[in-house]
Amino acid sequence: TAEKEAHSLFVQECIQTYKSDWHVVSYKYEEYSGDFRQLPNKLGDGSFNLNFYKDEKISKEPKGTIFLDSCMGVVQNNKVRRFAFELKMQDKSTFLLAADSEAEMEEWMNTLNKILHSSFEQAMQEKRNGDLNDDEEQGKTNLSSGSFQDTFQTARDNESKMRSEARLKLFTLDPDTQKLDFTGIEPDVRPFEEKFGKRVLVSCHNLAFNLQVRNFEQNKQGVALLEVEEFVPCIAKCAQPFTVYKNHLYVYPKHLKYDGQKSFAKARNIAVCIEFKDSDEDEAQPLKCIYGRPGGPLFTKHAYAAVLHHQQNPEFYNEIKIELPTQLHEKHHLLFSFYHVSCDNNSKKKDMVETPVGSAWLPLLRDGGRVIINEQQLPVAANLPAGYLNAQDNKQSGLEIKWADGGKPLFTVSTHLVSTVYTQDQHLHNFFHHCQSMEMSERASEGELIKYLKSLHAMEGHVMVNFLPTILIQ
Repeated sequence: TAEKEAHSLFVQECIQTYKSDWHVVSYKYEEYSGDFRQLPNKLGDGSFNLNFYKDEKISKEPKGTIFLDSCMGVVQNNKVRRFAFELKMQDKSTFLLAADSEAEMEEWMNTLNKILHSSFEQAMQEKRNGDLNDDEEQGKTNLSSGSFQDTFQTARDNESKMRSEARLKLFTLDPDTQKLDFTGIEPDVRPFEEKFGKRVLVSCHNLAFNLQVRNFEQNKQGVALLEVEEFVPCIAKCAQPFTVYKNHLYVYPKHLKYDGQKSFAKARNIAVCIEFKDSDEDEAQPLKCIYGRPGGPLFTKHAYAAVLHHQQNPEFYNEIKIELPTQLHEKHHLLFSFYHVSCDNNSKKKDMVETPVGSAWLPLLRDGGRVIINEQQLPVAANLPAGYLNAQDNKQSGLEIKWADGGKPLFTVSTHLVSTVYTQDQHLHNFFHHCQSMEMSERASEGELIKYLKSLHAMEGHVMVNFLPTILIQ
């Protein structure tokens, strides 16, 4: 069902990963499989490969490939052979090449030096873009004074060191694999099995807590059970690849500053009602996707924060858990409705226990599909006309909205996303968004795809680990 609802390519691919054997990565590009030396020679990212053949006129496949991105310099070497020159590599190895004449040797060396020079300029530009504060003028002086070789080698060494330090160790050998017996003809090799930790059940008996370690059971009649979800730190060493579908949003109302508003005569004993809606029309109903309290229905349409008596600036400490729809769109939003709760015992006013005193809303998506998280400060509206989502930056946009306290940000709320189908990483989001554009339109540029592929190197480490199977398959 979730897969049918999904329209986003990233959501679709994530669900497909969780449905399949996640330990198997299915490559879609057969022509790129096999030996690394058989990769295409013409690379779209500006890199150069130098292929060498046993016989250029007869051989169709190269005998080997020299990756010039790893070349540190080209020098003449007449000690081994006449018209010979060497390519010095980053790993201290060398390739010895020879030409038929001095003119041909100089032409080869000039061509290779131009390639290395362009790589050097690109590396320097990347360093400047990375806020490394290089001195451009000093660099130009060094190049013009004949010290290009030393400057180039230093830059390439620094670049290699930076890449090595920043590279994440994403893959390690499963310790169970080392125990397998490979002496037989058909070794007993099994797919990696994920090892789950134990779930903890806490039972409350007269305020005395007993910790019991056993499997989580279904709610029995008369027993209140609550499953606690772990918020894993956003660091690579704590991350694991996602293997199951999960799409939860946690909402935390924090503070309402209402002592300066003049729209409502009575605005004390303030309660806040939280709803999740997919439309801002008059008759739109909230979705039944908010988790209920223990002992009640699993899902409900509303959630309420505790009321603080006689407080115009109440602080809230409630946590609301929401099961998000598989496919979110621009109309999905959180609606916060504020009420003054009357404590008057007058029997004539019993019908007016709750009086509306404002509303605030938070659209869920931004930047073309990413879910809004972290703390937000929202203005509060005294009324709620149809189409209120169109009011942006406190501007009415043709809507008759009256803002409390002049549209100042009065309400503070934070959100936390726990999802295996939505990502907060802009680079990963952009990559899949462009892939989907290429599938839907012939105008999408393959050159742009290379740019988005390169940007994946800037992904957060834990994001890369979490979505690794889906990324590799794509």
